[in-house]
Amino acid sequence: MYGILVEIITAMPHFEFLFTNSDLQLRMCKLLKHLLSIIYLICITLLVIACTSRQEIQNDHHVEDVVLKEISSYKLNEKNYLMFVDTPETDNKKITLYLPYSVNNINVKAIELMQNKELITKQIRVDSPNIIDNKLYFTLKEFVPFFNRANLILADGRTVSISTGQFYLQIYVTKDNVPQDKLKFSDSGHFKNINGKIEYSAQFSYKVWTDVEDVSIVLPDGLFPPLKAKDFKFIDSSDTASSYILALTFPEVEFKRHHVDSLTFEMLWAQKYEDKDAVILMGSVPIRLEDYSN
Repeated sequence: MYGILVEIITAMPHFEFLFTNSDLQLRMCKLLKHLLSIIYLICITLLVIACTSRQEIQNDHHVEDVVLKEISSYKLNEKNYLMFVDTPETDNKKITLYLPYSVNNINVKAIELMQNKELITKQIRVDSPNIIDNKLYFTLKEFVPFFNRANLILADGRTVSISTGQFYLQIYVTKDNVPQDKLKFSDSGHFKNINGKIEYSAQFSYKVWTDVEDVSIVLPDGLFPPLKAKDFKFIDSSDTASSYILALTFPEVEFKRHHVDSLTFEMLWAQKYEDKDAVILMGSVPIRLEDYSN
């Protein structure tokens, strides 16, 4: 474009000599010079816009590089205990990474899960390539026992290694074959935590009444040993619904033992009917040290 501008500027003084025989020719010469001036201004404007756009792109890339460098050095001080359900129909686990920094619209093409520097798995489907609202959604396509880092392979070819916090997974195998007319369906599930006294209540509906004692709860063994006392009881029942509540204790001192500031665990609700079974609810309970009052 610079070469074109030079040619236009150099030629402009000579156009007047093309028309010297009449007033009409002079007017045409002035008109042509006017048009060339307009073209010149347009070219200058386009050149300025192009230079500005290039500078903005360079600035955007610089800002993005700074952000990626920062998140690579950030360490999440938290643990997650998840249940991996294996059924005849499916053997995968949907996971959401909650990132404590703003990295919106960075496009992720693939993910590798790591435990420190050891590769754990590449068997991952990215469900949302763009990180939105500091969340990254993906599906783990095979069971892995743990991971604490993730390599994010970006669409532009770069790889960013981030801390995910420590994840532990526990496999639960189910036939998932309770008949539909006997199956309990989850209507609601919610929890409250008051200084480590956790209560999780759930209500289930059904077409045909079944024994209220056919519901059980599975907690992560790594966080709650199987023999650790917990209070799980049925609280109400009708011809169409039944309600349950689980109460357990997670003392503040446990955060020190686990060396974390926050912790999330899943609780699996299972139903058994004769020789059949099914997972009827997966509850997630996040707890934070800052929620405890001294």
